[in-house]
Amino acid sequence: MRLSKKVMLSVGLFITLINLVIFFVVGKRLDNMFMKNLEATARAFYKQIVITRAWVAEQGGVFVKKRPGVSINPYLPEPYVCTLSGDTLVLRNPAMVTRELSELSHQMGKLFQFHITSLNPLNPHNEPSPFEKEALLAILEKREPNDYSEYMRVEKIGDNQVFRYFGPLFTEESCLKCHGDQGYQVGDIRGGISILIPMDDFIAARKRNILLMAAGGVAASIFVSFFIYLIFKRLIISPLYQLEQTANKIRHGNYSSPIGYLKDDEIGDLGRAMEKMQHAIHASTESILHSERKYRQLLRHSPEAILITNEHDEILEANENIARLSQYRVDELTGKPLSRILNLNKKVYYHVDDRDEERGDLFESEVICKDGETIPVEVAMVRHFAIRSHQTGRIYYLRDISGRKKMEEYMLQSEKMYALGQLSAGIAHEIRNPLFAIRNDLDYLRRQTPEESQYQEVYAEMEDGLMRVEKIVQSILDYAKPHPLSFDLYDLRDVIDKSLMLIRKQLQKNHIRIAVQVAEGLERVEMDAHQIEQVLMNLLTNAMRAVSQTGREGRIDISAVKKGRYAIIHIEDNGIGISKESLPHIFDPFYSLSSDGTGLGLTIARKIIEQHQGFIRVQSQLRQGTRFSIHLPLRQAKTIHQA
Repeated sequence: MRLSKKVMLSVGLFITLINLVIFFVVGKRLDNMFMKNLEATARAFYKQIVITRAWVAEQGGVFVKKRPGVSINPYLPEPYVCTLSGDTLVLRNPAMVTRELSELSHQMGKLFQFHITSLNPLNPHNEPSPFEKEALLAILEKREPNDYSEYMRVEKIGDNQVFRYFGPLFTEESCLKCHGDQGYQVGDIRGGISILIPMDDFIAARKRNILLMAAGGVAASIFVSFFIYLIFKRLIISPLYQLEQTANKIRHGNYSSPIGYLKDDEIGDLGRAMEKMQHAIHASTESILHSERKYRQLLRHSPEAILITNEHDEILEANENIARLSQYRVDELTGKPLSRILNLNKKVYYHVDDRDEERGDLFESEVICKDGETIPVEVAMVRHFAIRSHQTGRIYYLRDISGRKKMEEYMLQSEKMYALGQLSAGIAHEIRNPLFAIRNDLDYLRRQTPEESQYQEVYAEMEDGLMRVEKIVQSILDYAKPHPLSFDLYDLRDVIDKSLMLIRKQLQKNHIRIAVQVAEGLERVEMDAHQIEQVLMNLLTNAMRAVSQTGREGRIDISAVKKGRYAIIHIEDNGIGISKESLPHIFDPFYSLSSDGTGLGLTIARKIIEQHQGFIRVQSQLRQGTRFSIHLPLRQAKTIHQA
């Protein structure tokens, strides 16, 4: 609720409360005045009647001329006299005068009337009513000598409210003439006068006064409330509204907006304090924005991929380099655990000193890409990175080291190649010449031995052994000796068919089913067809050997598809597979899983593919099969150097 409404409501409630108190007090006062007025009126009537009775008593009664309707009081000893002129005069004593005046008042005043009564009346017309009897008894019970008493109350007669008053009549000397034989003495209460006054006019006047007071109170409340509201609005609400408008502008970044109220009062002091706060916020905001811009620039232009996590390693923020590294968008990683993208189970620390529990770690790991591939990365992790107040997290710097890993691998292969080259040169000189001499001697012995001799079988086995040795020597020389590359555009299906043509008979002999599927629309590939045929021959031969060892129906599937800028050739078999321990070494020179293999076939195949600026991948499971994938660029880069 707005302050103005609160003030208006509070003022209205306060003034209403004051008016209610005033209304209550004045109402009570009016009621008291009303009752006092009724009492005074009734008391005046009572005294007037008493005075009238006293005058009649002092005169010894009054005589009235006898005429129709004028009765003779039978309770008087001499109720009438006759004049010399012959008129009859009837005596009217005080009681008779009072009674006849009361009857006259009842006729003329309707509800307004009075009545004379006594507990021992001579005239039955003066018998007391219940109220009058109650009043007489109360006065007699409470009255002390020479004490004046009266009795009054409000009653309802029919639908009308009336005020009833009762005053006593005391016995005087003149009263003993008629009431002496009743035992009264001077000063005794002989009876009383009951006065009945209708209250309708008084009640109507009271209601009018109440309504007038209520209307005046409401009008006063509205007027005073509105007047106070205007003053409050001018002196307080309007200045506060100006300060509020300025605060809203500051909240929206408008720090140059004037405060608008700087007068010499309390709100002006608030405005001046707000002006100082405005300058302080402006300076602080500029500093924060400057720091934010530097932070964002560092995050955006950092050469490394950056991840910011909370203490539970949930990703809060990342830069765009992480998208280029992992193929995930930044919004796809936000809120996800760090293990979604970084293999935390594979950590290789450089040195023991690189593990600092207080500051951070430096280690190697791998990024898990969206397509399932992994990329080796160097990770620098910083602990206790401030995220928000009272909240810290971690920041991870990820550097792609796949190029460095390839360089290390290339250097390792280069060392192997250098050693293999040195070995192959020695083999060429030390083995080939003795092999030539042995083969000549073996031919001589074979010609000198009869055809039916058992030595002919031994000679055949020896010749097979020599051929295997020559094959190994030739493989070593082929691996060590660089061959010139000759690139041209070839249909991949033709290259695959030509490779199959050389070993199709062996496949049929071993009952191995082969299926070839080349995707439609696959364009011609730039390659050295002779060397690619050598690679395919090597892989198909290995697949045929692996399938033959299972003892079940063999299958080799060859497929070729286009993906991006590569043509991918898949060679998949259902052979015995390769164990996890052997899989990382199958491309190492002289590492062979076959007893009659040289261990150089896959090494030469990978070298040929790398010369084509491609790469080769392998997937395998024991007793389920193996899948080789050759990735060949559709077009060779212009900077390639032929060896």
